[in-house]
Amino acid sequence: MVTSKAVDDISFHVHKGEIFAFLGPNGAGKTTTIKMLTTLLKPTSGHIKVNGFDSSVSEKDVRASLG
Repeated sequence: MVTSKAVDDISFHVHKGEIFAFLGPNGAGKTTTIKMLTTLLKPTSGHIKVNGFDSSVSEKDVRASLG
C-alpha cells in the first residue's frame, strides 16, 4: 500500500486585515488544511495557532474566533 501526505511542511501567517486564499490543484491539501484550521481534523505533527489559540488545546476558542 502506498501512502501519501495530504499536507507536508506548510507554514504561513495571515496578518489582521489581510485577504488570504488557498489555490492549488486537486489533491494539494487545501481541504485538509482548512479542516485542521477549524479543528475538524487533528494534525499528526506540528502545531496550529488560530487568533492566538492553540488548536489542540483550545478547540472551542478557535471555533468561536472564526467568522
